[in-house]
Amino acid sequence: MAAGIFALLVGLAYAALTFNAVSARREVQRDLDTRVPMDGSYQVLWSGYGLASVLLLLGAVLLLCRTTVGRVLVIIGCVVAIAATGLYTLIELIDSLDSKHMRGSARVVAVIFSLGFAIPPAAALGLASVRATGRWIRTK
Repeated sequence: MAAGIFALLVGLAYAALTFNAVSARREVQRDLDTRVPMDGSYQVLWSGYGLASVLLLLGAVLLLCRTTVGRVLVIIGCVVAIAATGLYTLIELIDSLDSKHMRGSARVVAVIFSLGFAIPPAAALGLASVRATGRWIRTK
């Protein structure tokens, strides 16, 4: 039950992040009256977070209905969110190596801050993966 509730909260948070990023980008485009190309790392991040939020929300609802499919969707959604965060962090770290504006300690702080976004889905992944969740599903 805890896995379903936590996955629902994480899914809502990632949906809000995705919605906020997309609406902010549209606002910038409207203000500049032009199309602003989105950086590749942001496309990876927001596409991954959008997919993860759909999987987490759907999986959380199904998990709270005590279905194995819900558990699997939550696990897949968590893996997608963690992978998107890791890939974004890697791309940004590689890009920052070319930048003269970001020094070594700033890079470390940026990586730690960026990887902090992987903690909630990692916790949800742990909750959904434990045996107690499987036993809870089977005790309909």
